[in-house]
Parts: sequence; structure tokens; C-alpha cells
Amino acid sequence: MKLNITPKIYLFLLFPFFISFSSVAQTNSNNASDAVFHKGTMLLGLAAGVSIDNFANAMRPHLIPELVYDQGFFDNVGIGNIGIGGVASCKFMRQPHDWPGGYKQYQNNFYLGVRGTYHFTQLKVSDAKFDPYAGVMLGVKISHYGDTWFKYTRNNVTAAKGIFVGVRYVLDDRFSAFSELGYNISFISIGIMARL
Repeated sequence: MKLNITPKIYLFLLFPFFISFSSVAQTNSNNASDAVFHKGTMLLGLAAGVSIDNFANAMRPHLIPELVYDQGFFDNVGIGNIGIGGVASCKFMRQPHDWPGGYKQYQNNFYLGVRGTYHFTQLKVSDAKFDPYAGVMLGVKISHYGDTWFKYTRNNVTAAKGIFVGVRYVLDDRFSAFSELGYNISFISIGIMARL
């Protein structure tokens, strides 16, 4: 038996879907400003990160201070809100050697980048305290390398990129703690954020 479904029947069948979608969209729109991160939210954070680098044939962890900024720009994009911000950081690597004259190698890295974050504000685990998010970073790395034995220095500018996941926990109306993990300037970082 062949069913002949006309465009009018399609519209009739899809009508309840459009009504429910419109209701959900309206509800989300009304609740956007109630989310822990939404359009207009401005956050400035200071974090301490750790990376493990192979420098001068030695694999060692390095402590990395990071200054991050995140501002809400777009609400109700899928199941969350979108933020755009930036990051500034530095990493100093030193490798002393047991050679006469105190020979050492060093490299100073300075990072400056733009970050995009997606905050999962409509997940069931999200509430007034937790703000889970994921993001990407794109920027530049300015490196200065030196060698005290050969009296050699070199400067270099390369692209810096990263991907990360994070979570922020709201402590009070002004401050929140946050942590991030990923392939980024640091592998893991933890810090404090202030709402501006």
C-alpha cells in the first residue's frame, strides 16, 4: 500500500515539533541571564599552570603563570553560551650543566592569544555554582633562546594553539575558582577569577 503524503500533511505532522521547539527556545531565552555565564559576563582570572617540556635533553615540569579573560557574547547557542577572551602567559626554562664557568641554556617563552569558550549552561549538572566549559586558543609564542657557553642567542615567533576543558566554581558574587586541563600553554592549571 503506497501512502501519498502531501506537503500539507508534512506541515501538519511537523507542527507540534515546531511549537515545542519554539517553547524551549523561548524558555531558554528567558533564562539566559540567569545562567552562571551569559552575555555581558566579564571574568578576569589569574592561574598557575604546569607543563612538562623536553628542554636541553632534560624532561622537567615548569610552572607557568597565566592571566586569562573571558566575556560572554552569545546566549542560547545549542546547549550553552559562547564567550570570547584572551590569555597572556610566560614560561622560563633553564638547564644548568656541570661544566666549568657555570654553563647553562635557557629559553624564555611569552604567549599572547585569543580564546573562545563554550559554556554548557543548560546541562543538568549546571547550576548557580558550577560552570563547565570547553575552549580553543590561538595566538603567538615569542621565544628567546640563549646559550652561555657559545654566547649564542636566538629570537623566534611562532603560532601558539590549544584546546582545553575547564570548570569554574562560584564562591560568591565576585570571586570564583577555576581549573583547566588540555593541550594548551599548560597541561593543567588552577586559579581564581574575579567578576568585573
